[in-house]
This record gives sequence, C-alpha cells and structure tokens, in this order.
Amino acid sequence: MTHRVFNAVIIDDEQDSIDLLSLLLQQECPEINVVAKCTGSADGIRAIRESSPEVVFLDIEMPEMNGLQIVQNIGSAKFYPVFTTAYSQYAINAIKLGAFDYLLKPLRRDELRLLMNRLLAHDSQKENKLSAEAIVSFLTNLTTGTTQIRITVQEGDQYHFLYLNEIQYLEASGNYTRFELTDGRSITVAKTLGHFSDLLELHGFFRTHASYLVNLSTVNTYIKGSVGRVIMRNGHTIPVAKSRKELFLSKI
Repeated sequence: MTHRVFNAVIIDDEQDSIDLLSLLLQQECPEINVVAKCTGSADGIRAIRESSPEVVFLDIEMPEMNGLQIVQNIGSAKFYPVFTTAYSQYAINAIKLGAFDYLLKPLRRDELRLLMNRLLAHDSQKENKLSAEAIVSFLTNLTTGTTQIRITVQEGDQYHFLYLNEIQYLEASGNYTRFELTDGRSITVAKTLGHFSDLLELHGFFRTHASYLVNLSTVNTYIKGSVGRVIMRNGHTIPVAKSRKELFLSKI
C-alpha cells in the first residue's frame, strides 16, 4: 500500500531542537520526509523556495529574522505551517485563533502523532496549505500585539479572516458552528461550539447557553425572565440559561 508522504522543512536557530524534532518525526511520523534543516533564516527561505514543501516547522523567534520576516520573504509559497514555540498560553491561544498548528517545546511524541492525524485529515480534504499572505497577517497580529485580533475559520475550501468585532454570535449545530456576522453573512464551520468557546471567551465573548456564544459588545438589550434573553445588534434574540444569568450580568 502506498502511503502519503509530506515533504517538510525545519527552520530553527537551535541545532539541538532541529535534531530532536527530526528524530521524533522519523520515529513517530514516517509520513513526513524532512528535505531541509535550516538554522539560518536565509537558508530557510531558500529551502522553501527551492523544495516547495507541504509542511514547514518554523520557530517564531530567531535572532537574524523572526518567523514573520521569514514568511514575508517567501513570496507566493503555500504550505501547512507548524509553529514550534515555547511561548506563553496567551500566544498559544493566538496561534489557535489563527487556525494554525503548533508544537510546544519541549516536544512530546504524543503531540507529534496528533499533529500527523490533523495533517492527514486536512490533506484528505485538499485543505492542507495556507498562503504566505494569510500567515503574515496572523503573525503581524501576534508580534505587534494589535487589539484588532482576527480569527481564521474554514468553510469548505474557503478560509475567512474575521475581526472579532465582525462576529455577533456563534450558534451550535451538532458538530458544526454557525457564525453570524455584523454584515448579515453566516459562515458554517466544521468545529464544535466548545472549540470556539475555549478560544473566544478570553476576548469578550460569553457562553449564554449550551448552543450560543455571544460577542458582548454586540448585545443591545437584556430581557429578564425565568430564561433570560438578549437582543443582538441584528435584532436576533438569544436565550440566557438560568444557570448563566448571574455571571452574564456581571460581564455585560
């Protein structure tokens, strides 16, 4: 049986980190073929341009050129980015908001296998690569600490880059989530509401009900009752569960 093989480039200024990641990939992820290992930014850019890898393992902070600058210099290349990082939980949350993958240092074997499973799932849908432009947009937000945070969500073969203030609320639909936007659009994403709740409750969103996550800045009216209700900017009414009312009122 023929197995899918993904060509990969590793870019990290620490040779020990490269050696460890290469060894673990060889042992745990035979589907990944490392075609270049680069400790320098210039070498990394050259390797991506010459080998057109499908996966790039990229350390965000390096002395010569950080991850943002590397990606800015790549041009029109497309690949599945995996950030290797020892960043804080806040930055990890930002990486998740950008819909990118990451490996937290020190590296763990089980995390590599989970990464491989996600990569195979993306590949089966022909959705394993993002443009350098999309990655630059995310990294700019991360490295500048801008308050205009954007979340990247995938709908079929399209990636949508949404500022958080564009989102009024999210509604659960089984294993899918529907985003209702301020401009009237709806976007349906193949992830659970719980996934987005974990990410967005740090950024002004509140789970009013098992099926709803609302952007508090787009709530216009609260209506008392045994089951409370909020009226959103677009006029839609969202329930507030009895068990959530007190905490909701403390947040609004």
